[in-house]
Amino acid sequence: QATMQVEYASQDRERQSAYIGVTELIVGDASNLRYVSLQDWNRETFEFSHQRGVVGRDAQLDWVNGVMGSRLTKAFIEVDTVGKGANARVSGFFFADRGQFFDLDTQQNHNAPLTNTDLLFKGAARDNARTLWQGMIKSLPKMQQIDGYQVCRNLMLSDEARMDSIPGLEIEADDVACSHAATFGTLEEEPIYYLMSRGITRPQAQLMIIEGFFDELLQRIPFERVRQRLMDEIEAKIIA
Repeated sequence: QATMQVEYASQDRERQSAYIGVTELIVGDASNLRYVSLQDWNRETFEFSHQRGVVGRDAQLDWVNGVMGSRLTKAFIEVDTVGKGANARVSGFFFADRGQFFDLDTQQNHNAPLTNTDLLFKGAARDNARTLWQGMIKSLPKMQQIDGYQVCRNLMLSDEARMDSIPGLEIEADDVACSHAATFGTLEEEPIYYLMSRGITRPQAQLMIIEGFFDELLQRIPFERVRQRLMDEIEAKIIA
């Protein structure tokens, strides 16, 4: 059993730079890995990355992926369950603003029977930012009794922002429980009005609602200081 956190960051600078990287997680049979990956590049960085987790027999992977920085991020995030009884939970959050573009592809490959994958992504966009999430659950023939789920929830904070989500299934077995979803929403006036009626200012009410939107995923990060720092970064994006 192990817990690991990796952070990607860079100092502010005017010169453009690029990050091209590959990450592979090998979770052996009957083992348990909690892995947190957080990205906060400066606004002149372009990221192109491929991240892959391979989960063995009766093993568990709990993976949290956060994207906050860079001008452009193109990331492939893939999990392969290769052993019977493998279980993977993949969580992701992203917040784009001021012209950022996040393009995220996720893939859940069920390469063994009796496996489970559960993916939840949440994202927000404001100003003229753009985000794109494309998800896919795949199962090989004869990989029966698998359970796969994916959902991406999007919160649009301005009329200029654009958010697209494209979930997908590619199932070649008949004894499976697989489903997908994508949702889109804005800040509704009713909860804002309720909080304001309790003496909270409108900006504070909006901030509380947005923080509540992300809280479910932030609580999956096992380090309190990291959670608080991410909340501070979310607040900075909101009030910028």
